[in-house]
Amino acid sequence: MNFVVKAAGAALWVLSRISPRLAGRLALALFGITARAKVRAVEQEVHRQAKASTIEVNGRDVAVYRWGDGAHPVLLGHGWGGRSSNYASFIPRLLDRGLSVVAFDMPGHGDSAGRSTDLVECAEIIRRIQDETGPFHAIIAHSFSSLGAFHAVRSGVVARRLVTINGVCDLGYLIEVFKRNFPLTDRVREDLRRRIELHFAPEHDVWRRLCASHDPEAFDLPILVIHDRDDQMIDFAQAERIVAAHAARATLMATSGLGHRRVMTSPQVIDAVVDFVTADATDWRRA
Repeated sequence: MNFVVKAAGAALWVLSRISPRLAGRLALALFGITARAKVRAVEQEVHRQAKASTIEVNGRDVAVYRWGDGAHPVLLGHGWGGRSSNYASFIPRLLDRGLSVVAFDMPGHGDSAGRSTDLVECAEIIRRIQDETGPFHAIIAHSFSSLGAFHAVRSGVVARRLVTINGVCDLGYLIEVFKRNFPLTDRVREDLRRRIELHFAPEHDVWRRLCASHDPEAFDLPILVIHDRDDQMIDFAQAERIVAAHAARATLMATSGLGHRRVMTSPQVIDAVVDFVTADATDWRRA
């Protein structure tokens, strides 16, 4: 844990003893802070090949990247603290199968503007991109973006297939992840929950309705859920909850020893994802 996180955690703990309400306000600010990652050396060649542009969503410029001719687009959603270039190992493989790729940096990430984002905004960005590309052949979402992907499809975004990699199922689980770095008393935790509910207003019943498990009847598409048993950030039980909710359509692939981020460069995982999204190749290539 770096010095900034330690200092912020200490400030939150002290403030929680003085004013739980002010501590809740600080907790909400810390809850939404993002980290802006750079393009890694191993990602730079693929990243440079993208056609980069921006779209404006909620008054902020969102960086969008495209590879291929635009036919049969696959949308890529990165995780919290990541960026689109994290999919560098996937993109050439998808292009080789005759697909196009489109990705975006979430606000507060990569080359997009802003300091924070949320799953509803993530879903809106996905919808706006689909307005330009047409229906997605597939959506592939890592970590936090899985919540945005599920919400997008539930809200009308069209995709033939959906993949989550070390994905989050429950909105409330994000508070548990937050608590690992920032101590919360029960009163501050409840204040934070209330502030999150207000943030998403007029959306109601957010702890149920914004989960990946909500309204499985709305998902008429195959779902591949990949999760590493040694992921120290997102517990494997989150994948099990997604699969249990979407049992009629979801398949679980469990890996081991890859953790939260190395799963994104695993040949085993990349093979499984590419094979899954191109499983019905005869049908979509004819279309």
